[in-house]
Amino acid sequence: MISAHGKVILFGEHAAVYGRPALAAGIYSGIRVISIEPTNGPLRVRVRPWNLDQTDQSDSPVGECLRRLSQIVQGDQRGCNVVLKAEIPAAAGMGSSAALAVVLVRCLCRVREFEASNEQVRQMAHQLEKVFHGEPSGLDDTVATYGDVCLFRRNGWDRQTLLGLSYCSLTPQALRVPCRKLTLLVGYSGVKRSTRKMVAKVRQLRCENKARVEKLFDKIENCLSDGLDAISTANNQKLGESLFCNHQVLTKLGVSCAELDQMVELAMSAGASGAKLTGAGGGGGVIAEASGHEEMVLAAWRSHGFEGQRVVLTGNNTD
Repeated sequence: MISAHGKVILFGEHAAVYGRPALAAGIYSGIRVISIEPTNGPLRVRVRPWNLDQTDQSDSPVGECLRRLSQIVQGDQRGCNVVLKAEIPAAAGMGSSAALAVVLVRCLCRVREFEASNEQVRQMAHQLEKVFHGEPSGLDDTVATYGDVCLFRRNGWDRQTLLGLSYCSLTPQALRVPCRKLTLLVGYSGVKRSTRKMVAKVRQLRCENKARVEKLFDKIENCLSDGLDAISTANNQKLGESLFCNHQVLTKLGVSCAELDQMVELAMSAGASGAKLTGAGGGGGVIAEASGHEEMVLAAWRSHGFEGQRVVLTGNNTD
């Protein structure tokens, strides 16, 4: 079955754009293929339940994505009709565009009988991501392609040992993090947001006061280091505290919103050890570590009109 992972960013949003590390994880339920029909006509994609139905003739980012897809996938010039099922919402910070890009690349490669490695798929998907996000870091398409929990730095790594632990490479930019099965809660604010706009907002803030923003990035990196240690030692309480610390810094960067802050507060009042926005911010979703209190947190979100669910992250079990 052709599929791609959703994703959550645990630590490092926005700082990753400027060469700082980020820690992200794949979600098993991302996007999967329901059907592929090769054709001699245009590329067409339908995604349930996003109510998306577009072709390479559409005047939209998805239409431009399909046109670029046809150019970069080698082989004959056959098109296809693709029907997909999304288990993650669109525009919620869950890597929906990257998962869509990866699945589309894999589908057209199959139709055109082009055997692409995972890294070739990722590179092609990265080109499609540029349609949606301008200059993406590469984090989302890496996680969508490979899954796993990974440390990412867009300029690569000069060593593979951090906190006394060794990591294997997924790509020059991404290191696979071994960890036990990790279950978090993901809540959806229902507020649509634009990654491109939020990245531009932070860029403008950094232009106005680089020293202040770099200090905030330092704090984010410290949160990541603490969170990585928490994951490696299965310390859920410390992980939650690190998540909340990262959220506080993102709030100072101006990328949170009232709904996201409310969801974080609701989660922690209901027993979560910590929570934070995930993704670009300005809307989208939050993640929470709430071991033993999952149902109470989900109920608190629902009582205020927010949806949520458990997600199992695609880490490598080290037991």
